[in-house]
Amino acid sequence: MDPADSKEESGKSLRPLDWDGSFSRTWNARYGRDWTNQLAAEQEREWEDEELRQSLQDARDRMNAESAQAEARAREERRRPSSAGGGGRESAQERLARKLDKLDRLSDVEPDESGDAR
Repeated sequence: MDPADSKEESGKSLRPLDWDGSFSRTWNARYGRDWTNQLAAEQEREWEDEELRQSLQDARDRMNAESAQAEARAREERRRPSSAGGGGRESAQERLARKLDKLDRLSDVEPDESGDAR
């Protein structure tokens, strides 16, 4: 059965009407549903935006912490070579002093007439 035929038979529209013949209840329900859907969509967007902001803040904090650790490591490495280099210089200076002492001791020994050391 075609809806157009039933309209002609009954003589009434198939649209729901209020008691006064207006469509306000139907339209208000539709507007209410649309408004609720719109509010839900806005709330969902706000939650997604907040989640995105939070994840970006977490990533930024994590990167800042890693950067601070890398900077601290670099500062420590710059300090180590200077302190190890200073220690290395001292040991090199000590080695040089020992070698010079050996040379001094050897030079104190006077060679014989034959050129042999005593």
